[in-house]
Amino acid sequence: MIFKNPFFKKIASVIFWTALFLVFISPIFLYIYTFGWHITNDHQRWGEMGSAFSGIYTPLLSILTLVVLVVQIRIQSSQATYEHDRAYISEARADVEYYLNLLNYELDKTVKDQVTVRQFLLEAFAYVEDIDTLKAAERLKIAQEFNRKLPLVSGIWGAFYPLLQGLGANVHYPYEHNFSAAKQKAIATTSFALCVALDNYYWCLSEGRVNFHYQYSPLLAKN
Repeated sequence: MIFKNPFFKKIASVIFWTALFLVFISPIFLYIYTFGWHITNDHQRWGEMGSAFSGIYTPLLSILTLVVLVVQIRIQSSQATYEHDRAYISEARADVEYYLNLLNYELDKTVKDQVTVRQFLLEAFAYVEDIDTLKAAERLKIAQEFNRKLPLVSGIWGAFYPLLQGLGANVHYPYEHNFSAAKQKAIATTSFALCVALDNYYWCLSEGRVNFHYQYSPLLAKN
């Protein structure tokens, strides 16, 4: 929007303060127009001047006080929002770090015959060619059997995604920046192929009932 542009915000600020200045000095010109340029010793004239200034400046000062209060409330609101965002993002980043470390620990475990969890997921779920394969009863059985042996893997991935969704719900900095950083961190600590496999595995295990916006699997991005 036009008012979010820094140039237009600066112009609007200049116009506002100029208008406020003109409003406050206008009574002086009104006095000069009414009483003339000279300062009189006439007490009646001084009384008239005081009454005129009081009648003009009292409502102006009331308006200015109201404006100051509104600005103060907005500043306090912005500060509160900033503190909330900072605390939320800091906690989310710590949780992302925790879950990815825990995930990598689980991925290095052995399923059977010296096959690691990492290798099993890549073989079973990374290179699925179509969504119907993920929907197949045979693939669901594989996912369920694996989940019975190592339930923590699906639990970790299921806990990781709400963190992504929370960071991705706001498109403004610093949410957007930390959302992208969390996505990339998962890839850097595991691999893109494994993130795809985890997406496909979790979707297959839940039979598509969990309404995540999957970030890695090309198949699920289309659905």
